[in-house]
Amino acid sequence: GGPPIISSDFFSQAIDQAQQRTTAPSDDQIQQLRDMGITDEALARRALQATGGDLQAALDLIFGDGHF
Repeated sequence: GGPPIISSDFFSQAIDQAQQRTTAPSDDQIQQLRDMGITDEALARRALQATGGDLQAALDLIFGDGHF
């Protein structure tokens, strides 16, 4: 047997999921973090990107253990 064959449906689902995770944070999300005292926009964008836009998780990353 050769390598497994990936169906076009499986491939499409994988692409959709990847695109959802890499969607740029919205200006509203950045503004929300700014309103909470996060003045470093690049940091805010990276945290939101890393968490798929989850505001609470982004805050946890920023204020967590400092390894972000």
